Amino acid sequence: MTEWIIFFSVFVQLVAAFMALRFFEGIPAKKGWLFISIAVSLMVLRRFFGLLRTTGEGQNLPLETIGLIEETIGFATSCFLLYGLYHLGSLFKFVQESGEKIISSEKKYRSVFHGASDAIFVVSRDGTILDCNESAEKLLGVSSEDLIGAKLSRFILFPDIETLRETISPNRINEVCWIISTSDGRKIEAELRASRVMIDGEENILCVFRDRTEEKRMQQELQKSYEYFELLFDKNPVPIFTLDESGRVVLWNFACEKLTGIPKDAIIGKKPNFESIYPNRKVPPTLAELLLVFDASSLAKKFEKQGVSLYLGMPDAVTCETVFEVHGRKKIVKLIASRIYSPNEELIGVIQIAQDITTERALERYAFQAQRMEALGRLASGIAHDFRNILMVVQSGMEFLKYKFQDNPEVRRYSREVGIAIDQGVSLCRQLMGFAVEERSEQLMPQAYNVNNIIRSLEKFVRRVFRENIHVQVELDPNISNVKAYPGQIDRVLINLFLNAQDAMPSGGTLLVRTKEVNVSREEIPPGIENVSPGPFVVIMVKDTGIGMDEVTLEKIFEPFFSGKKEMGHGLGLYVVWNEIRNLGGFIKVESSLSLGTVFYCYLPVWKEGIEDRDLEESEDTIEVTTPKRILLVEDNLALKDIMANALQALGHLVYVAGSIREALYLLDKEGEFLDVAICDFRLTDGSGYTVVEEIQSRFPHIKPVLMTGYAEKEVVDKCRRDGIPVLSKPFSMGKLQRIIVSMEDPSLISASYNRNTNREKIS
Repeated sequence: MTEWIIFFSVFVQLVAAFMALRFFEGIPAKKGWLFISIAVSLMVLRRFFGLLRTTGEGQNLPLETIGLIEETIGFATSCFLLYGLYHLGSLFKFVQESGEKIISSEKKYRSVFHGASDAIFVVSRDGTILDCNESAEKLLGVSSEDLIGAKLSRFILFPDIETLRETISPNRINEVCWIISTSDGRKIEAELRASRVMIDGEENILCVFRDRTEEKRMQQELQKSYEYFELLFDKNPVPIFTLDESGRVVLWNFACEKLTGIPKDAIIGKKPNFESIYPNRKVPPTLAELLLVFDASSLAKKFEKQGVSLYLGMPDAVTCETVFEVHGRKKIVKLIASRIYSPNEELIGVIQIAQDITTERALERYAFQAQRMEALGRLASGIAHDFRNILMVVQSGMEFLKYKFQDNPEVRRYSREVGIAIDQGVSLCRQLMGFAVEERSEQLMPQAYNVNNIIRSLEKFVRRVFRENIHVQVELDPNISNVKAYPGQIDRVLINLFLNAQDAMPSGGTLLVRTKEVNVSREEIPPGIENVSPGPFVVIMVKDTGIGMDEVTLEKIFEPFFSGKKEMGHGLGLYVVWNEIRNLGGFIKVESSLSLGTVFYCYLPVWKEGIEDRDLEESEDTIEVTTPKRILLVEDNLALKDIMANALQALGHLVYVAGSIREALYLLDKEGEFLDVAICDFRLTDGSGYTVVEEIQSRFPHIKPVLMTGYAEKEVVDKCRRDGIPVLSKPFSMGKLQRIIVSMEDPSLISASYNRNTNREKIS
């Protein structure tokens, strides 16, 4: 039995030696396993000698020798075993450290895995969830116990697992956008980064989901904010553009396109090129480009003579004015530019804005001209008033002589010539007022005018004012009808057209003025013209042989402040023509070609009801007879006052004369009850004659007032018309005044004591 045990022990030791040799071949620390295998082999050899000693097979050797061999082999076995274990100690330490590292790595992995903000799933090829982190639980609203082992397709709306598996290639991370359904029914758009991983020899899919709901919302808000900024920038009516630090255009809004005519696509990303708006001259650098080189203070100092200055209130901004040309039209533009700094105070670009101040500068010129015209108007109104008084003195004096010497043919002949001269003086006065003060000119009542007479009266003016190299040709149709207009309206139209024609012929030419009467149909009235009815019209044609206009200019000539004369004109002349003709109820047509001249056709409606003032004047030679009246005459011109008083007395009236408002009020207090008529000048040295009229209306309603004027405001004249107060424009004939007195006659107002007062002396 003992022998079998020994044989079995030897067998086991041989197996151990064999295993040690195998470890020697396959794992680290080979030297240790080699010594251990030798030690085990020696143990087998020792057991062999022990078997000899036990069985007696080794009788040839003494027992002591066998024992000594056994002990020697045992000692060697112990040495080899000790030495082998010494070398295997590093392996055991390595194994221990590796285990600790694996445990630490596992902890880190779990910490990273579960601490990740993104949802992480480990999914098998059939879509079963093998593992997930806490973020996955939060994303889906399901615990890990319920997730692990479930199918991922349970929570996915798009796409499916098969599609995901097909899109993932080995060693490559693929991004797929998935729609995930949570436990509470919410739909989440998530970004998936998926890759193939090998776990325990099996291929699985690592899925990392990132909830993009908040990110997408922020992106949408950012996009809306950007679109709003872009819309705000592009729709800003102020032209704005920006340059980056390299001088290239970054932003260019629609107002810049409109101002310069340069489209956005042609300038974005490039350095500004403004050759198109500075034709035939050197293109100046923009303020924005200069600010990239100089700071604001240095730039303002260096280019002070060119008009560059610091912009008030902004230390890094400068401003200046420039003039450029777009589509043949000059524009005056105010520029303001400022540097743009980053939060770190680094220069990152420049912003420049522009303001089209062409209209403002035209308004300033017009305002200056208007101030001059207003001063001229005041002067003209005073001159007109005094001149009409002079004409009134002359006319009254001639009438007095005519009545005094009715049988003298020489007196009658000279009175007619003086009357013609007076008419010419009145016409000249009206032209002066109409040209100088326009809307403030004498606006009494619309009258019937024959445009031929107005053109004839202006012909001498035109020939005298125009240059010698301009030939004036007038062709008037004698059979035209009258038109309805206020004094000076047609004069203003013609004067502006004549002056415009002269400017259009700098090298000389021919001005042709022609009149005719035509019937205008509805189809012939230009579209867009309101309040114009078809019928008979008087046409005034003004034609020049000047430089003409192109189609672009022709479309804008009636716009206020538009001028085709560059810096020479203020752009109001033709606007005045258009406005006046519209007020007259007519319309205007224009034909023009470059180098072939321009033709203006002014259509004025015929006024059949009206008759010309001159026809009235011709019937004023006869003096109607009336009952003598007691008349208060208020006039501050001494000569006119005396001659009118004498003329009225010659007609049989009793006249009380006052030279001021104070004297008139004194006479009213003293003689107001006995007066029948009050003839008062509108403009007196101490105020308005309307004050006397108001006093009469309030205290002596039986007195009939009459106003006479050389120049009066339209509002006051209209008020007199509404109140039924006659207004006589100087100079007027005594026949017209007598007819007004006759129209006022009421026998009940004639006091029975009139005969007792006929010999009363007049009050001067």
